[in-house]
Order: sequence, then structure tokens, then C-alpha cells
Amino acid sequence: MQETSWRCVISEKIASNMDAAHALNDQCIAALERHGWDGTDVFHVRMAIEEALTNAVMHGNAGDATKQVWLEMGISDDQVQITIRDEGTGFDPDQVPDPRCDELLMCEHGRGLLLMRELMSNVQFNDVGNEVTMTKLRSSQ
Repeated sequence: MQETSWRCVISEKIASNMDAAHALNDQCIAALERHGWDGTDVFHVRMAIEEALTNAVMHGNAGDATKQVWLEMGISDDQVQITIRDEGTGFDPDQVPDPRCDELLMCEHGRGLLLMRELMSNVQFNDVGNEVTMTKLRSSQ
């Protein structure tokens, strides 16, 4: 996690299942709200965490409940930073096709990365592709 004066840090490891992922997302959002974040910023962070955790559980760990997902989140007055890592082999995010192209518009899946990139201020993956770090700068609401 980058050097910042965090008011709150959450560091959790969960079993790779969606129930645990939803509960962890709820925990993160509750912490964000306790530290004065609200409105659109909270909605954006919730959606981005949901997409990243879903990707970690379903794609990275291939739904294998014996694997783990790690989340670290820092909250300051002006930004929130979330890092999520799975035990998968990773992927190249630059090779994921744009879900807005005509042949993918009707697909049920494939919009998570686009949403994360649109909702957060910055999204970066490690070289392996099994860890994402997302930063949201607080908007002036």
C-alpha cells in the first residue's frame, strides 16, 4: 500500500467464495461510511470491490473454495486504496477485449474491468495479473 496517512486500514483474507466476498465488501463499505465517505464515491467503490472480488473468486481462483483471496484497504480523508489478490495464475488485462464492441454487446460477462476502470481514479495490476490495486480520489460533492 502506498505511503499515505491512512485513518483506517483493513487487511483480510477470505475463503474463495461469493458469500465471503459479499460480506467483506459490506465490511469495507461500512468502514468507508464510518470515515465520512458517502454518495456516489461509496457507490463507485462498492461496485469496483464487487467486480474485483468476483474476478478473484470466479476467474483467478476458478471458484476453488480451498483457495484464498486477500484484500487490503486504506481509507484517508481524500482517497481510498484497495488491493485484492488471488491465488490464480494471473492474466494480461491488456488482452481482455472491450465489451462495448458489437460482437460482445450481448454477452452476459466481461464488463468487470471496464467498470473498475470507469468507476475508480486509478486501476493497476501486478506483472502476474493476480493482484489489482484500485484508488478512488474523493470527489467534491
